[in-house]
Amino acid sequence: MTEEPENPPTESETENGQDGPAEETIEAQAQDDPESKGSSEPSAEAEPSSEAEDVPSAEEPVDEQDEVDEDATADESQEVDEPVRIPSLKGLIGRKVGMTQIFDETGAALPVTIIEAGPCFITQIRTHAKDGYNAVQLGLEETSQKRLTGGQLGHLKRTNAPPLKHLREFRVRHLGDLEEGERITVQVFQVGDRVDVVGTSKGRGFAGAIKRHGFHRGPKTHGQSDRERAPGSHGAGSAPGRVFRGVKGPGHMGSVRVSSQNLRVDLVDPERNLLGVRGSVPGPNGGLVLVKERRKQ
Repeated sequence: MTEEPENPPTESETENGQDGPAEETIEAQAQDDPESKGSSEPSAEAEPSSEAEDVPSAEEPVDEQDEVDEDATADESQEVDEPVRIPSLKGLIGRKVGMTQIFDETGAALPVTIIEAGPCFITQIRTHAKDGYNAVQLGLEETSQKRLTGGQLGHLKRTNAPPLKHLREFRVRHLGDLEEGERITVQVFQVGDRVDVVGTSKGRGFAGAIKRHGFHRGPKTHGQSDRERAPGSHGAGSAPGRVFRGVKGPGHMGSVRVSSQNLRVDLVDPERNLLGVRGSVPGPNGGLVLVKERRKQ
């Protein structure tokens, strides 16, 4: 004979598949710890809300910073795409800095003279129809207004140029698209260009014929006392009785206009307004020089 349980399960308990007291215990634990209930039983209604947060609603305000960044990026791309206008004039006023050496791709040392050229302003344009020749006047080095005369200030004010200390003219064959008041930098030159550099040579004062013209000295023997470096006779006596004009002899040396022709441009630095030309340049360090396209093509 089988023994029947004292407390048989009810119909509801049999349908749920569990006993009544166990169900009550689980419900009580869930009420005591609501966080565990939320973690153990994720709600089905929360999933659609998380997906809805990813999609921006029409009522939410649009981020203006993103639009500003996009506009700024577009403006920068437009500025980069625009080419820098380089004037057709190949000429600048500058100052000699000194000599140094640079190295090319093969490692060879190149002696160069560094020139701080520009930036210059076009202060006047001379045309063949009005002035009889084509030329461009450039100005260099801004200065105080009190250091210029009224006429100089009026001349510069006509082209809206600042007070400039040095003005020089450059002869050109064709004026091209040059405009008064335009600013010119070292970007008009490129590495490999050939230029002429014009400057004022160093002053040597009164020099003798040996230093000035390369004369040879006289013999040190045969009664020679103080005539070793003397130039000697200049010509005949009674006829013509004078020294012809232009005869080489002692005199003032230096401080004259000198042109170094056909120098190669080996360095162009637009950020520091520097040019490096192969070889020497007339004048002392800090002297004013003119850099222009070579005359002998």
